[in-house]
Amino acid sequence: MQLKIYRNHPELNLCSLVAVLVAALSLALHLAANDNSTEAERRSSFQIKDPVRNPFWPLGWTPSAVAAPAAPTPAPTQTISPESFNVSLISLGPPHIAVINGKDYSENSKIPVSTAGGVVEVRVMAIRDGFVLLEHNGQPIHVKLRR
Repeated sequence: MQLKIYRNHPELNLCSLVAVLVAALSLALHLAANDNSTEAERRSSFQIKDPVRNPFWPLGWTPSAVAAPAAPTPAPTQTISPESFNVSLISLGPPHIAVINGKDYSENSKIPVSTAGGVVEVRVMAIRDGFVLLEHNGQPIHVKLRR
């Protein structure tokens, strides 16, 4: 069936549109009057009883007793100087990126730094025009761009 559009008779197009709208409205009213809800009479429920076996464990496998993790020993506070870092490039386009010690880092990334006490992580707090603000143990480290 081919729908003809009467370009020379716009009143026929308007009549067709009104007829379709009336039919859609009468269908909507008919469906609203005959509301057959699909609600379930009784809802199912699921109760988990303790202890529960993980369904992803192999059959017959039981977990061994897990020792409590040892309390972390507080790391000695070390001061890290700005001379430990070489900022060679800063890009302020989104996202802000800085090349520090030959590797690129964005804001909130962590930089591993070797110290006498071992390797520590320094967080990149902010990258601004001409400098990078780092943070270690709550102490800010202001490192300028080397030109």
